[in-house]
Amino acid sequence: PNAPLIFIPQDCLFLIPFSALQDEEGDFLIQKHTILTAPSIQVLDLTHQPKKEILETSINALVVGNPTMPSLAEKLGEKPKKLKELPAAKAEAKIIASLLKTQAIIGTQATKVNIIAQMPQARLIHFSTHGKVDPIRPLGVIALAPCEDDNGVLTNEEIIQMFGQPHKPALQAELLVLSACETGKGRITGDGVNGLSRSLMVAGVSRVVVSLWNIRALSTAFLMIKFYQILKNFPYLKPADVAKALNQAQKWLAGLSCEEAKEELEKLKPYIYQGRRQRKAEAYINYYSKFRTRAPYPFADPKYWAAFTTIGL
Repeated sequence: PNAPLIFIPQDCLFLIPFSALQDEEGDFLIQKHTILTAPSIQVLDLTHQPKKEILETSINALVVGNPTMPSLAEKLGEKPKKLKELPAAKAEAKIIASLLKTQAIIGTQATKVNIIAQMPQARLIHFSTHGKVDPIRPLGVIALAPCEDDNGVLTNEEIIQMFGQPHKPALQAELLVLSACETGKGRITGDGVNGLSRSLMVAGVSRVVVSLWNIRALSTAFLMIKFYQILKNFPYLKPADVAKALNQAQKWLAGLSCEEAKEELEKLKPYIYQGRRQRKAEAYINYYSKFRTRAPYPFADPKYWAAFTTIGL
């Protein structure tokens, strides 16, 4: 039980949620194994550079949540539209930043220019925002705040250009989490997915946590907060520690009862209720508070927890 199970997928197999696969007894694999996904051998070699321990009291963490949203076209030929704000992502980022003893960068401060400048120094990076696959080109996109000279859209191509070249500063992060939709998708190639995850690892990141489909804001906030609470038990991030923490958080979310979910929701309220948008936040909270109309375990379906996967050993 809990023995590591390492997948090295090819082609579109990178898009399979291995943690949600079931054995002959009908049990999900994460109930019996720690699930890890390794990139191609070439990419894996790039990530095995010695780095110092993280997740200590003096951790150098970069946490970004709910930036002032940029505009992005949903489909080819459509006019770009401003992406919707994510109140739960702001709460997620603030709580995680508190766990990591730092301050979350949110709203207008979370510009691409500002974040890019801080990324090379960070040992741990967490994004709680929108993720997209660019419909014009199969590029992974991270939504950040626009400014006068920039549209706020960070693509995997830009990550390679800024951090993945010999004459550029490499990223030093042991872990980068993309708590956003579809951050594990991209262009399918013979040795995997050419998207955000590969670009980040080529740029120097040791391990990434990405999603395989459109995620739900509230369940993701619950999952990510629990993930970091568990991860603090692994201060040196040995092989498989990130996957262990993620899998434990996924199992916790799947087994969360309605009453427990309400308690978790109460913890988010102080971070969502703020300023002029309080009325909108109240409606958001009230909508998700109706757990009594759902099944006894409202997040048991894998669609709520299985989207996220750990890539890298």
